[in-house]
Amino acid sequence: MADRMHLSVDGRGRISVQKLGFEPSSVLVAERNEDGSIILRQGKVLTDAEIDFLRSPGAQRSLARGVDDFENKRVEPPRRSR
Repeated sequence: MADRMHLSVDGRGRISVQKLGFEPSSVLVAERNEDGSIILRQGKVLTDAEIDFLRSPGAQRSLARGVDDFENKRVEPPRRSR
């Protein structure tokens, strides 16, 4: 069962998420559900170019091949240049 906490909204519409274990300057993604519940997840910031790359079918195939190679131990350590 999840921990239950009471958080109060201050006069400026803010709540403190420090009690939930988030560090200062954390990036959070909030998802509000139809039932009014809110889910907070730690997130990362991506540029539009990074998002476009990750959405491209070629990049997805390349990433899938890389994961498959790693899982099947077909990855060699990097070679040192002389």
